[in-house]
Amino acid sequence: MADDLLIKTLIVILASVCAISLVARLRFAAAGGYLLAGLVIGPHGLQLITASDEARFLAELGIIFLMFMVGLEFSLSAMIAARRDVFGAGSLQVGFTVFIVTGIATLSGVSLSGAVLLGGAVAMSSTAITLKQLVDQGEVSSQQGRLVLGILLFQDLAVLPFLVVLGGWQPGGGPEPLGALRQLATATIALGAAAFVCKPVFRTWLTWVARTSSADLFLLTVLLLALGTAFVGHVAGLSGPIGAFLAGMVVSESDFRHQVEDDIRPFRDILLGLFFVTVGMEVDPSTMAVAPMTVLAWIAVCLPGKAVVVILVGAIMRWPAPVAVRVALILAHGGEAGLLLLTQAVRVNALEAGVGQPALLALAVTMALGPMLI
Repeated sequence: MADDLLIKTLIVILASVCAISLVARLRFAAAGGYLLAGLVIGPHGLQLITASDEARFLAELGIIFLMFMVGLEFSLSAMIAARRDVFGAGSLQVGFTVFIVTGIATLSGVSLSGAVLLGGAVAMSSTAITLKQLVDQGEVSSQQGRLVLGILLFQDLAVLPFLVVLGGWQPGGGPEPLGALRQLATATIALGAAAFVCKPVFRTWLTWVARTSSADLFLLTVLLLALGTAFVGHVAGLSGPIGAFLAGMVVSESDFRHQVEDDIRPFRDILLGLFFVTVGMEVDPSTMAVAPMTVLAWIAVCLPGKAVVVILVGAIMRWPAPVAVRVALILAHGGEAGLLLLTQAVRVNALEAGVGQPALLALAVTMALGPMLI
C-alpha cells in the first residue's frame, strides 16, 4: 500500500513538472499546467490514477489554505476605504452575471438551483492569476488595478454563500431551505464571533509566539490556526474552507499579516496545485467531441459575456471608457472559486454531469487564456 501511494505521488509530481514546464514556455498560468496534468493522468486520460479519497483530502487542504489566504486580504479598514469599488462595482458585476447566466441556464432546461450555482461559478475570476499578472506588469496601483482588486474582493466574499448552501446539500435530494438558512445563520454568528471574540485572542497568541523568535513555532501556530478553525467550522456545521476564511480575516487585522502570508504561501501553492490536478482528473475532454457547441457557448458566456457585463458596470459607475474595457478584459476569465463550485455541485448532484462538464471545461480553457487577456 505504501509503495502504491509512493508511485501515485511520483506520477502526480512528474506529470505536474512536465505540464508546468510546457505552460511556462507558453507563458500560461501554472493553474493551467496542473489542470493539464490531471487531465492526462486521470480516468479520462491515460488512466494512471483515479480520484481517490486521499487525493481529495489533500485537495481539500489546498482549498482550506486558499480560503485562509483570501481571508487575509479582507482588511475591514481597506474594504471600507474602497467600499464603492468593493460593494458597489463588485455587487453589480456578480449580481448581473448570476442573473444573466441563471436566465440562460433556466431557459436551457437546468433547474433553478443548478442555474444559480452555474451563475455563481461563471461570475468568479481567478484572484491568483489576476494579481500575479498585474504585479508582473506593474499595474496593481493603476486605476484599473485598484478597480479589479475591489471587484475580486467582493467575488471572494460572494463565494461564501454558495459554499454554505452546497455544504448542506443532500446528495440525490436537493437544497433544504431550512438547512440552508441554518447554515447561513451559523456562518453569520461565526463571522460575528470571529470579529469580536477571536480577534483579541488570536492577536495576543500571535504576539506571544512572535516574542519567542522561533520561526518554527510561528509557522506551526499559523498552520494550527488555519486547520484548527477549519475543523471548528466543520464541527459547527460549516465547511472547513469557510472556517479557515474566518481565521484569515481575523489574522488580517493583526500586525503579523504579511509574515503569515509569506509563511503559508508555499503550503497553499503546492496543495492548491493538487486541487487543480484533481479538478483536471474530473474534466472529461470527450465533452468537446460530444457537445462542442455547448462548450463553445459556455466559453462565449465566460469571455465576451462577462466582459460586456463589466463594461455595463463601468458605465453605471461612470468609469472612463478605456479603463472599463481594460477591467473587462482582466476579469473575463474564470477562476478557481468557479471550478470549486462546479466540482462540488457535480459531486453532490446539484448539477448533472452533462451540464457541469461543459461548463467546467470552458472555465478551465478561459483560465488558461486569462494571462494573455490581461
